[in-house]
Amino acid sequence: MYTFLVNGKVVTAHKKQPLLRFLRDELHLTSVKDGCSQGACGACTVIIDGETYKSCVPTTDMLEGRNIITVEGLTEWESRVFTYAYGEAGAVQCGFCIPGMVMCTKALLDKNPDPTDEEIKYALRNNYCRCTGYVKIIAAVRIAAQILRSGRIPEKGADDWKLGSRVHRLDVEEKVLGYGKYPDDYELEGMCYGSALRSKYPRARVLSIDTSKARALPGVVGVFTAEDIPGQNKIGHIKHDQYTMIPVWNMKFFLLFTILKRPRHRMHQRCLMRKRPMYRHVNMSAGEMLRKQSGVRSM
Repeated sequence: MYTFLVNGKVVTAHKKQPLLRFLRDELHLTSVKDGCSQGACGACTVIIDGETYKSCVPTTDMLEGRNIITVEGLTEWESRVFTYAYGEAGAVQCGFCIPGMVMCTKALLDKNPDPTDEEIKYALRNNYCRCTGYVKIIAAVRIAAQILRSGRIPEKGADDWKLGSRVHRLDVEEKVLGYGKYPDDYELEGMCYGSALRSKYPRARVLSIDTSKARALPGVVGVFTAEDIPGQNKIGHIKHDQYTMIPVWNMKFFLLFTILKRPRHRMHQRCLMRKRPMYRHVNMSAGEMLRKQSGVRSM
């Protein structure tokens, strides 16, 4: 067993596992987002003993006696400051990366109350945002720093919702404080977890799909292929021209099949993919494929 502090409370982990999984699965702290599970994106950033860490990297056996803070552990004052700053700067869009950005903001301003832009950029260097391009997030850190120095939160720039007014998004608070729900944040009694199997080949024709090994895995309650989709099996933004799951004898560009597992057997998609081969493929260039389809021999 491993004992440490999380948001000021003593907790005990009974097994070695990534801190991310302990926080989300056992403490249900869903502000800590699982963006990659590989230490790359920074969405799961927390503060450990005053320093930022991607929580998918350290394991619970490394944390004995340590002090961990997530967004849920912010003081009421800090919560108000960061909500205002990120809202005023317009830094929140999809919001998935924002709790991790907030942790970086807090860790920086706890040590340096008046950082330069270069120092802000350095503090955020390990966190990816695919929406904003970072400019407004950097502005949010500047605003938060100014408020923490002055001790006063100013009035919102506008709150009249008239044409041309610059207002805060309605969902700023839930995204900054991490209680807004994304699909992976929901947990229902008896729910199963789905894992998509994708081919490592960018272009190939699927000759057959053998799901027997997938069905034999512990905890698997169902394996679904294109044959299980009723009605139309195609999606698309403008034209529905992409398969949801690839049928046998069609070209492979995306998803072969989906596996549903019970909660106690939850595992990362890559773990499932290592337990195959579960399908056969033909690997050839686009030109060779077109010649084959048209009956023209390859040169």
